Formats: sequence, C-alpha cells, structure tokens
Amino acid sequence: MSAHAAEHGDEPTIERPDRTISALGRALARVAPAKLPLLEAERDEVLTLAAETQSVGPVNGFLLRWAVTVEIERPPPGGPPAARSRAPRPDGHGRGNHALRRA
Repeated sequence: MSAHAAEHGDEPTIERPDRTISALGRALARVAPAKLPLLEAERDEVLTLAAETQSVGPVNGFLLRWAVTVEIERPPPGGPPAARSRAPRPDGHGRGNHALRRA
C-alpha cells in the first residue's frame, strides 16, 4: 500500500493501495474478501489476453477497474461510506446532485 494503515480510533483506516495486482489483491482481501475470487479469475484471463495480444491495455483496464472497486469498498476516515455520503454539508444542504439543482 502507498502508506501503512493508520489507526483511527478502534477502526483501522485502509489507505489507498498502489495500482499493482498484488497491492490491489491485498487491499481487496481486507475490504471485500468475497470479491477476491473474481479478481483472481479476471487476473488470469487478463494476463493471458495481454500475452496473446502483446498489449498492456488489458492489464491497465484490469488495474483501473479493481482500483475503483477497492476505492468504493474501503471505508473513508471518519465513518462508513454510506454515513459520510448522507452527511449534510455545512451550508445545511444534503450531499449529492446539488450542483445540478442550481441549473
């Protein structure tokens, strides 16, 4: 991982992992272990495709997809993802598509 997991109260904070197959696999094992078999199966397919096509494109796509998955699954500092996304902003409005409502 890019930094060691920092302790925040009793709940460890999972830092954003480096965008490598092994780092994403370790992070996924911590935040969404049920998805690890999917990552491993897709990894094998992607590496085979990359070798057959002599292209790193499939690997780059794989790394991006799983980096996004880990980012969505990892709890942010200060609370669970759902609680933070529903928290009101300091101006009293809720989060979400407030920018779209102004238009």
